[in-house]
Amino acid sequence: MKRLTILLGLLLSLHAGAQEHAVVVCDEETFTMQSVAAGTLQVKRVVTVNDEHGLGEATFSVLTNQSEALSAFKGTLDLPGGKSLKIKKSDLQTVAIGSGLAEDGYLTGYVPSGRYPFTVTYEYSVQHRNGFAVFPAYSPVRTEKTRLQHGSYTLVVPAGTRVNYHATGFDAPRTNATTFVWTLDDYAGFTEEHLMPDVRAVVPHVQASPEEFMYDGFSGQQYSWEALGYWLNELLAGTDDLPTERIDEIAALTADCKTNLEKVKIVYDYLCNKTRYVSIQYGIGGFRPFPCSSVDKTGYGDCKALGNYFRCLLQAAGVESVYTVLNTRQAHPYPGYCSIGQHDHVMVAVPLKETGDTLLVECTHRLPLGYRPGHVAGHDILLVTPHGGRMTAVPGYADSLRRTDIRAAVQLREDGSAHVTVTDEYHLDLVESWLEFRNWDADKQKNRLTAGIGFQPQDLAVTSVEDNFNSYDGEASWCPVLKIGYEMDSRTFSRVTGTRLFIPVNLFAKRLYIQRSDRINPLQNEEGHCSHDVVTYQLPAGYKVESIPQPVRLDEGWGSFTSDITIGDGTVTVDQFLHLKAFDADRSRYPDYRSFARTLNKAFDASIVLVAE
Repeated sequence: MKRLTILLGLLLSLHAGAQEHAVVVCDEETFTMQSVAAGTLQVKRVVTVNDEHGLGEATFSVLTNQSEALSAFKGTLDLPGGKSLKIKKSDLQTVAIGSGLAEDGYLTGYVPSGRYPFTVTYEYSVQHRNGFAVFPAYSPVRTEKTRLQHGSYTLVVPAGTRVNYHATGFDAPRTNATTFVWTLDDYAGFTEEHLMPDVRAVVPHVQASPEEFMYDGFSGQQYSWEALGYWLNELLAGTDDLPTERIDEIAALTADCKTNLEKVKIVYDYLCNKTRYVSIQYGIGGFRPFPCSSVDKTGYGDCKALGNYFRCLLQAAGVESVYTVLNTRQAHPYPGYCSIGQHDHVMVAVPLKETGDTLLVECTHRLPLGYRPGHVAGHDILLVTPHGGRMTAVPGYADSLRRTDIRAAVQLREDGSAHVTVTDEYHLDLVESWLEFRNWDADKQKNRLTAGIGFQPQDLAVTSVEDNFNSYDGEASWCPVLKIGYEMDSRTFSRVTGTRLFIPVNLFAKRLYIQRSDRINPLQNEEGHCSHDVVTYQLPAGYKVESIPQPVRLDEGWGSFTSDITIGDGTVTVDQFLHLKAFDADRSRYPDYRSFARTLNKAFDASIVLVAE
């Protein structure tokens, strides 16, 4: 029967054509909760892989720690021509992903290989023995262009256990007093496209949690965010053991401060200079932060440990703050589903009574204070207090604040070469990937500054770097700005044809991507942004303007765009402004978006023609 199932999977995958990277023949998972402290996950997964793009579906990986262990495993790799290989537990590779700051974590995995198409079968069990706040999530399809023939997730709990869940792509489960069963057959798969909704809104998955639970010896409830906050606050007890000498040091450092904001700035500098971040997946090392004494001694920690350490440092300075959990990938929790499993990060909220603002401080790496970073602006966060959890919304930013400004002066030469002077300006979350620019070596700076421009640069030199990162004074609308000035040459900036020079209108513009194929997914742009490019060309001696492109004016649901070109005394100035808005639209609207993008790209790609007098 097994051979027949595999053969059927092979035949179906071949029939489907090359566009199908893999077929999940079956994915059957059952989690049995024996008690509040123990449970067993049993999995059988059969996958046919058609090409290298589908290999991710057939890769075996399990995260374990001292609370979860891979208790049984067997597998089979069936290759073309009828050859079959056994996969033993000893064939698996295990690497540590913890750091010693929290419970040790391990990743155990296996990557099959062979001539395509091949089929791999895994059957294994994972034992949970220290309680659980969430049940294992179920996601039978992980990569694009993967078809699912049959999937099922069964959850078995003791009588009287209340279960909360959220499911995408599944009908309501079949259920009785102790068993929940979700099934899905003949799922065609998904295709990744630009400007599509988050893949978590597309792929089928199930998340479930017990409303009352025990984890690592701590009993809790999560029937509401308030109740969950009580449990998280309980986990903080006993972790605030900041050494006396550190308390005295912080008190001395902040003794002359006149405002809490001044204290926060000093303590944040202290945190960033003293500690470094070690990535431990939220929940892998437990939900309880490691004690402050350990972070103080070692100088490193994960988001939980560093956030809690910063909270205690502020307390030593006489500043109250709030331990805060959030989801960096998803702005809002699933409606009606309350679970610690929906959060993956810790930050610290610092109310500033003197300004009426609340700082959200990222403790894993340095960010400008007062700035709400991209992974939290517009998100819902859970404030953890002695009075329970309180869900609150973090204000987002207007599209107009998220922008880039480019000012370029180009000295053209009659042989097609040019000297170029540029100032790039980045605002809001667009600065995040540039924060360490000063510390990069020259080659990295050059490569980053010239990525995507339409000409080959030579002899680039950075002339200035300015920012306002330390200027936050409590203003809620404050946002970071970074300016970088640089100069470079190009031997082939213009195209020379006889007595004419063909000058690209704007080689700094970032063209909008469009696809030629039919659209599959809806269109979604979650965050809008603006870009304003002003390029001034100084004409070579003896040349005049023969022709310039016509002005462009667009104002549509996708955004607005203007392009103007003016002729001065020996100069030509290009001024182009794009505001790409946030939008949601049905896939049938894609031809309209494509037309909008093509008009923009044509305006970017147009030429100014100069002729010798």
